[in-house]
Amino acid sequence: MYKFFHADRKSSLTPAQELVVDERGLSAFGTVYWSLIQTEPPPDADPALIREYCAEKALGMVGFCWSRHCSLFAAETIEQAIEFAHAVTPAPNQPIPIFEIFAERASRHDMNWLDYGVGVDARIEYACAYWRMEESNHKPAEGPRKLPQWEILIPLPARVGAQVATVLF
Repeated sequence: MYKFFHADRKSSLTPAQELVVDERGLSAFGTVYWSLIQTEPPPDADPALIREYCAEKALGMVGFCWSRHCSLFAAETIEQAIEFAHAVTPAPNQPIPIFEIFAERASRHDMNWLDYGVGVDARIEYACAYWRMEESNHKPAEGPRKLPQWEILIPLPARVGAQVATVLF
């Protein structure tokens, strides 16, 4: 059993809660995007929608084991979960609890690959690197440099543990 840490932006988790997919095999995150990413979004669509569309297209090309849409996102440490909570935009107007998450399976991906501001074809190519768990440091060859931004992708089911911190704004 692995232990990770989740920034609960919606304050929807409780200790000992079992997190499972719905009848369609989707997580709470997946239910937000699934119907919206079945067709290519227009170029002026919300960047998050474009990100999820490209990530799902790349998933089919790479053949990774599970989708972002049946998963929960977490961090390896409490400190990283707190950093993620502070990076949320717009900043929430309520505290964000940080919970332990226990799971049998997980994978580690560099989120930078999903947020490069390029066209859809290039974003799909970069999303393939995300699914291959490649590190983005010094890639692509052009543009600003950023340290890798790792996220833990936990396919459900998973179990919520104790609340270990609270991020105040």
